[in-house]
Amino acid sequence: MDGVSTDLYQSLGIFTLSIKLAYLLIAISASLALLRIYDKRAKISFSEWLNNAIENQFFTAVALYFGMRFFAVCWLISTIFS
Repeated sequence: MDGVSTDLYQSLGIFTLSIKLAYLLIAISASLALLRIYDKRAKISFSEWLNNAIENQFFTAVALYFGMRFFAVCWLISTIFS
């Protein structure tokens, strides 16, 4: 291949990568915003719940809850985008 074709393919690769990274940032931002909206609609103070769980040393339960919650929203958004 000549230099022009190689440069074109490299430029397209960089452009494609930047689009995918933009989608990733949008998906993460949307998932965090959605989780905050759910927290406000539920009228549950998760900071109090978290403080009680930490005081009672339920670290595994807290980590599992937040991890599964974030995973579920990310899965939902990836399903919507695909």
